[in-house]
Formats: sequence, structure tokens, C-alpha cells
Amino acid sequence: MDNQQIFHLINGAIETVNEVIPVPLTRQQARRVASPLQQHDLGVLVSFLGDIKGQLIYMFSNEYAKQFSKEMFEMELEGDMLDSFVGELGNMLSGNWATRISATVRVEIAPPVVLKGSTQLSTTASAFLVPFLGSYGEFQMYVLVDS
Repeated sequence: MDNQQIFHLINGAIETVNEVIPVPLTRQQARRVASPLQQHDLGVLVSFLGDIKGQLIYMFSNEYAKQFSKEMFEMELEGDMLDSFVGELGNMLSGNWATRISATVRVEIAPPVVLKGSTQLSTTASAFLVPFLGSYGEFQMYVLVDS
């Protein structure tokens, strides 16, 4: 995959976050990162297949997820409800992303997998991090593309 295609995928993901997330976020510099990826609290992994294959991963703190759910639903979610919310958020972001890039790249997304707790994710894929800062802390989005 060439740099222009990678740029298209990352730019589509940035535009998606700006459209779907209803709170102000400041995007930090996107960059390539090495495996393993470190998760501290909560995340969502969504695989995609088609013209390209890879994963989208969204990571944030428990507090970020709780405050964000409060912003969207006017109530703070916890436990299974918070997990469900996080999974659906990952699904909304990934579905919007797949639609946004569909003019040049065809992909289908798999159901979201909610990741809880501290873990390391090892991958052989090319991994790109796009961090966002908001009033609740950092929201990290990873675009992983299999070679």
C-alpha cells in the first residue's frame, strides 16, 4: 500500500471522528507507531476486509468513556452499559469510515470487539496512531493495515 492510500485511510478516519464525536477534540500529529500497542483502560477493535485488510482500534480511559456517555445521553454509564456504549461507538465510527472511503477503497467491517483493562496488542500490520485531545483527556485512534 502506498503513502497516498495510507493518507486516504487516515484522513477518512480523522474526518469521521470530527463528524461522529459531538464534543470538541483537537487532533494531534498522526504518526506511524511500532508494535506492541499499549492499552490502559478501554478500547474497541473493529476488523475490516476487502480491497485492504486491517483493523481500526479506538482507545480511551474509563473516565473519558463515562464522561463522553454523559455528554451524549445526559447520564453517566457504567459496567455492561458502558461496554455496550463503547462497542456501539466503535461500530458507528468504523461504519462511517467505511462509507467515507468507499469511493476509492471497498471494505466491509466486522462486529466490534470491546477491549477492557491493561493489555498489549502485538501486530505485524503497519500501525498509525491519530491522537485527539479533548476536555475528558486523550482519545486514541489506530489505523492498522496488513501488508
